[in-house]
This record gives sequence, C-alpha cells and structure tokens, in this order.
Amino acid sequence: MATLTGNQLGLVEVARRTDPKGDSAKIAEVLTKDNGINADMIFLEANNTTIHESVSRSSLPTGSWRQLNKGVANESSSTVKNIDNIGMLESYAKIDLAAIEMAPNPAEFENNEALAFVEGMGQTLATTAFYGNANIDTEQFMGLAPRMASLATNHVISNGGASSGSMTSIFMVQWGESKVHMVYPRGGKGGGIIHKPLGEQTLVDADGNEYQGKRHHFKIHTGLVVRDARCIKRVCNILPTGDTNTFDEDKLIQALAYMPQRGAGAVIYLPISISVQAQIKLKNKSNVNWSVGQGLSGEEFLRFNGKRVVVCEAISESETTVS
Repeated sequence: MATLTGNQLGLVEVARRTDPKGDSAKIAEVLTKDNGINADMIFLEANNTTIHESVSRSSLPTGSWRQLNKGVANESSSTVKNIDNIGMLESYAKIDLAAIEMAPNPAEFENNEALAFVEGMGQTLATTAFYGNANIDTEQFMGLAPRMASLATNHVISNGGASSGSMTSIFMVQWGESKVHMVYPRGGKGGGIIHKPLGEQTLVDADGNEYQGKRHHFKIHTGLVVRDARCIKRVCNILPTGDTNTFDEDKLIQALAYMPQRGAGAVIYLPISISVQAQIKLKNKSNVNWSVGQGLSGEEFLRFNGKRVVVCEAISESETTVS
C-alpha cells in the first residue's frame, strides 16, 4: 500500500510540485501499482448495510428408479446461507489553503493530491481483495486467500514449493452475479472509490491552532461475495524465483478444469514474478497454451488457453506454505 509522508502538505512538498519555470510539476507516480483486479470487480447492491446475506445450493434431488406399483421417496434440494462482511475504508485529505494558492495551477495541484488518495486506497482495496481476513480484523471484508487457505479442497492446488515466507500464488475468478461479485451497502451510491470535495473549512493543527484549508473525503464501502465456491481457484506454494517449484502451468490447467464450464470467462491474476515466467514460456513457439490478446483500446495482454491474464502487484511474494 502506498504511504504518504505526514498527514498534510508542507511548504517543501509544495516546492517539489513546482518546476523551475513556476509551473505545476508533472508528478512521477512511482508508487502506482498494477492491480487489474480493481477494474474487473462487479459491484452489486447488498441486501443489508454492514453485511450481505446470500444463499447457495448445497445439494440437488437425484430421483429414484422405481418398479411398477411401487412409489419413490419425496426429495428436496438443500441450501446454505452465506454472510459476508462489508468493510468501510475511508480517508480525509487536508490541504492548507495557502499551499493551494501558492501553486501555479491551484485546481491541478488539488486534483493531484486527490489522485494520490485514489491510488493509495485502490491499492488497499486490491490487497484486501486477496488477503483481507474478517476473522482477524473485523473491520475488513474476507478476501480470496483466507477462503482458500487449505489444500483439503479442490479449490486449492499446490505447486509443490515449501519455502514458508517466500511463496506466492495465482488466483482465478469467474465474475458474475451468481458467481463472484463485490457489494456496496444497501441504499449506497455504488461501488468503487467515492470522492467528495468538502470545500474550504477552518482546520485545526496538532497544537489546536486554526487555519483555513480544504478537505476531501474518500471512501470505499464494499465486500466480496462468493456465491459459487467453484468460481474461485488458487494455485499456491509457488517459488517466485529459482530453478525448482517455479510456476507449473499444468497446475493452472488442472485448476481451470474444476471451475464451472472449464473456467469459461475466468480471469487469471498473478504477481509480476510469475508474469515474467509466463512471458518466458511465451517465447517457446511450441507452447500453445500462451498467447497475446488485444483489448478494445489496442492494449496487449497475456492469455492462457483463451483466459485473460492480469498482473496484480497486490499478490504477495512472501506467503507462507499452504498445507
């Protein structure tokens, strides 16, 4: 997650944002990260304010073969109720009005600070989508990894590594209303980051003294809902580097095979290190699993057996061994 130096902008930071000609400096966003999962998320309205309740089918009637003049037993399907937390991620930007007025382009200066909050909170959202654990931190929502934290299920496949604290994973998700989606609170304004400029206000410093400034409020109120557990898969225990237990694409084929419709529409999320390994495999012309696709805007992206592959820097390369 990106960290900001201090909780407000000082004169040194204002100077850094002005180039020698006196114009607003173009900021190199060195803290920006690739987290394509944020763009893929589907947001639906929850049926409550702090939680979302959903029902999943757990068994189906099977029918019975019968003989003439003999009946069959009554049957019914069964369901299970799922309850998912809605987390509330919020932050405030506090900017001295004098700092804004000193800037060559005050509106651009203020907007640049807002963009930093959007990027930083977006990184937090992506990290929580993978690793958030409401059982440990009740203020978060439950992410993908804690839902797939054991090999005692066909939703999780081990790549064979055993270097605890130096492992990584690949995650696969089939997004959809009846599959996997995000939720925002009932009656809310929608998903994603909501930015509300609060305008000029009288602010108070750490010593209790007042000054004029502007405040901005940022929030993401959301949770992750897995309606169909078959729609998420994880290949874990992968060594990011080295010669053994690096990414085995056969494990990926195995994981996709156990998803509904053999993974149709699934998106594959992987960290940079595994993306590099995939690019190297792409060089092998005899490897038919990997290809390059093209988006609507002309951007290129990796495909694995027709499935879109997305880099997510929020995926840790310091995972412990999943057993």
